[in-house]
Amino acid sequence: MSGGTAPCMNHWRLDGTLQSSIPCTPTGVYSLAINKNSESNKVLCISGASPNIDACINFGYKSFSFVFNINKTSWTS
Repeated sequence: MSGGTAPCMNHWRLDGTLQSSIPCTPTGVYSLAINKNSESNKVLCISGASPNIDACINFGYKSFSFVFNINKTSWTS
């Protein structure tokens, strides 16, 4: 699996061919995380250049997004 500067998560085969490309909310994907603590409830989370985190229950599509509202006026430089 890989992310990058495109708004998608790519799933690759061992021979280097692209198996699937899942569209996601972030315009750039920086982090992919899989819950490995449960065999029956594995979840893939995708995060990056967005205040949202996408969750994939089935690794073939985005199931839903966690939405975080960020108040930009409270940021300091």
